Amino acid sequence: MLARTHFVFGLLFGVIFLPLLKFGNLFDYFIYFIFIELGVLFPDLDHPKAKVHKKIFVSKIIPLIFSHRGIFHSIFPPIILSGGLFYFLKEFYALPFFVGYFSHLLGDALTIQGIAFFQPFSNFKIHGLLVTGSFTEKIIFYSIIVLILFRIYYLF
Repeated sequence: MLARTHFVFGLLFGVIFLPLLKFGNLFDYFIYFIFIELGVLFPDLDHPKAKVHKKIFVSKIIPLIFSHRGIFHSIFPPIILSGGLFYFLKEFYALPFFVGYFSHLLGDALTIQGIAFFQPFSNFKIHGLLVTGSFTEKIIFYSIIVLILFRIYYLF
């Protein structure tokens, strides 16, 4: 999936899981969605052309060590990283990070390239029929935006 589709897919999951946490003010919503999008971005740190490398220099080392759609695209990093966030910062940060990360994995699992969900223990790939950057992905992108708007409307 393209970065923009991952972004809105993460937002959709974010608005779906909003009722699980209590928000004290508008700033809490902002932090919630920042952690959703951090989770969305994290799996592609292993991609040499990821946009995040322009912002965070240290991240340029990761693609030299890990292959794209390898360990970073398995279920273990979000569990470990969210566990750490839960331990140090509590569920208010851990849940949105996990939701964002998992939405990225689910999105890539829908593509023809797929992901090895249990890497490094299994190379079995879960994949769908979506071609990254295709017209179908554009339709999905705009459909997700409509779903987000409906969800927000019915939440408030």
